[in-house]
Amino acid sequence: MPRPIRATKAGRRPPADPPAPGSVTLLMAVHCHQPVDNFTWVFEKAYEQAYRPFLDVLEDHPSIRLTLHYSGGLLDWLAASQRRFVRRLQALASRRQVEFLTGGYYEPILTLIPEVDRQGQIARLSRRLRDLFGVRPAGCWLAERVWEPHLAKTLVEAGLAFTIVDDTHVRQAMPYLPTEGVRPTAGGPAIVGHYVTEDEGGQVAIFPASKQLRYGMPFKQPEETIAFLRALRQPDRPTAIAFGDDGEKFGLWPSTQQWVYGERWLDRFFTAVEGQRDWLRTGLFSEWVEQVPPVGRVYLPCASYDEMQEWSGGYFRHFLLKYPEANLMRHRMLDVSRAVQRAAQRRVPVARRRQAVEELYRAQCNCGYWHGVFGGLYLTHLRAGVYRHLITAEKLLEGAQAAVRSPSAVFRDVDGDGVAEVELQNRALRVVVDPAQGGGILACDVTASAINLGNVLTRRTEPYHEKLRHRLTTPVAALAASEERPVSIHDVVGVREEGLERVLIYDRYQRLSALDHVLPQPPTLAAWADGQADEAAWWAQAPYAVTPESGAARVSLQRVGPVTHQRGVAQVEIRKTIRLDGQQPALAYQYALRNPTPEAYTCFFAVEWNLAVTAPGAPLWQELEHREHWSVTDEPSATTVSFVWNRPGRLYAYPIETVSESEEGLERTTQGVCVVWGWSLTLSPRGTWVVSGRQQCDTTFGRRHGRRAS
Repeated sequence: MPRPIRATKAGRRPPADPPAPGSVTLLMAVHCHQPVDNFTWVFEKAYEQAYRPFLDVLEDHPSIRLTLHYSGGLLDWLAASQRRFVRRLQALASRRQVEFLTGGYYEPILTLIPEVDRQGQIARLSRRLRDLFGVRPAGCWLAERVWEPHLAKTLVEAGLAFTIVDDTHVRQAMPYLPTEGVRPTAGGPAIVGHYVTEDEGGQVAIFPASKQLRYGMPFKQPEETIAFLRALRQPDRPTAIAFGDDGEKFGLWPSTQQWVYGERWLDRFFTAVEGQRDWLRTGLFSEWVEQVPPVGRVYLPCASYDEMQEWSGGYFRHFLLKYPEANLMRHRMLDVSRAVQRAAQRRVPVARRRQAVEELYRAQCNCGYWHGVFGGLYLTHLRAGVYRHLITAEKLLEGAQAAVRSPSAVFRDVDGDGVAEVELQNRALRVVVDPAQGGGILACDVTASAINLGNVLTRRTEPYHEKLRHRLTTPVAALAASEERPVSIHDVVGVREEGLERVLIYDRYQRLSALDHVLPQPPTLAAWADGQADEAAWWAQAPYAVTPESGAARVSLQRVGPVTHQRGVAQVEIRKTIRLDGQQPALAYQYALRNPTPEAYTCFFAVEWNLAVTAPGAPLWQELEHREHWSVTDEPSATTVSFVWNRPGRLYAYPIETVSESEEGLERTTQGVCVVWGWSLTLSPRGTWVVSGRQQCDTTFGRRHGRRAS
């Protein structure tokens, strides 16, 4: 097993003495992370409320030793904005009061990214830690403690000796664990010490972090945690138990700042530990691995911590089933990763390749790919950041070649579902059409502004919605005022605004664009927004037949289906063509509706677009008659999306809002804008009705005119 490289400069603390029989060593790992695309004010708030005060207290207790992990993006921000803080960390490291864990630089879920990127991200953070602190880390922090068995080989090949998982991972193997590895406590059996696991013969040490400690620190009085640790003592051997959790819970989580620092929980806890020095000590994971043999060997199932198991349905990759948007984003990331690997063969300049790798690694930050008690996938700026980095990486790799790319249409499986989609591409746009889902547009990447206009989250039910619907929630402000000590975010549901239950509206189909609807009459704006339009969603969910058109950036789709009208149900055939307009950032649409029956009927035909645009203050609740054009501007990217039709129709526009859970409580998030264009029409016997339109994606109009919606 690889050994950690120790610093040997003068003045540094010598290695600690081996633990004595009967002693308990508390191994603490504090993990600090901010998503790479989080707002600057969030970094600053976390620093002021959690990161800096934690270090203030730690420096006052030089006998307390622990392990720290800062993700690469956060470390970069600290190095750029808080140089004194970094110097303080350097001083703590030089006297071996702390050690550092490596991991994926931008905190990816390692199991979701290719092996070459795992090694690259780990190596990069290890180099950063070496350059800043003069030591090479021996252990690895796993983002969200997501474990799959093949990770053992990944860690061994990265030269690492240990990692930390939750005791959840190990409990399934409890019948096979040695008796000395399981200690009875009042809260149930505690798994102590460390174990080894292997994959293809490569061994890595595993520390199971205690859920009891995770729920007790800092939410219980220090004396309660000391009593729990005392119960672990074994007279004939030393015992270690691990704690591993977020640094943000020490000050940034709701109501913890006052509890941890104002009421001095952290100082009192460290003092309580120091007061039991005859049997209790703190230590470093790397030293324990060197000094104490493993309790035994273990094989772990695919797992994470208990709450993540619940959120994901038992397995982290189930998020890719629950949220097709996350699955599509991940497959886009895998495409870009493969493009990065091919770049060397295509002789892309080294500087461009390095910049592309940087953008790829940033896009692999895990936070936008899943959802639990943290906003994650529901936070539009995180998903937008992922796509921005991916599109930028492709631009870097293609360089001048993008300017001469011929418009094309390619059939390939874009989202890993075993069925081919149609990818239309020119130098300005990349559009993915899914014939199986209403012939809708899955993705619309605007190259110039690096935005995916299709990045809209579908409104779907979440388990915590039932608590909101039945008013089993409390306003966040009232919650904080009512507690003598903070409650873990895993134990409480607060609301950030009243009336959120009115936003609990769910979609019957995934929110793509260019989705067709055929209804008996025009719905109201409220009916569209509430998902109550008088239609059985035959069209938006239905598969369309696709006609291949080689050599052109266009796709033709057709379907025959039912339409309800005043006298009953008839048939209508829809043929639609979606094409890229040369090399322009524009899409052209043509719809032809044909009545295959010998009887005339009237209906309302509508086409729906869902656009990932952020337009604060725009008048988006609109229902307008006789409209031929409409536009909206995404303010962050200054991208204006405008539509124009050759027939005036009825326009509907409204914001797409979801209710999601975050560490601050349940909150409303605007996911984008829905715009629907509809026409009342009469189809004569075996007659055809045609309409044509154009969607322009302009990246300069918004900057010049500051337009929002019109």
